[in-house]
Amino acid sequence: MVALIVKADDIGVALARNGGGSIAGCISRAFGRALVLGMPGFLTFLGAAGTAAMIRVGGGIIVHGLEVYGVHSVGQAISSAAEAAAHALPSAAGLVKWIVAAFLLGLLDC
Repeated sequence: MVALIVKADDIGVALARNGGGSIAGCISRAFGRALVLGMPGFLTFLGAAGTAAMIRVGGGIIVHGLEVYGVHSVGQAISSAAEAAAHALPSAAGLVKWIVAAFLLGLLDC
């Protein structure tokens, strides 16, 4: 997957240059151009999402370490806050719970 992401713009350039006068060639060129134009935005999103995920993981490691030493209140507070937010928005409970927990865990990692 990483190799495909790294080479996606090269693949897009190759698709945009190739193709004949057929409908398939026209679609291939259009897809190649779209791939080249879309990669900067995709890579920006991927960088932000990866950074957020690593901050969440770091916060989880800190909470786990605290629990090993008998400090369970921090993890319980984060879990309770995430549950409360999920109950406030039941239509998106799973997503809201994850976002709140990730945000609070990220605060611990800063």
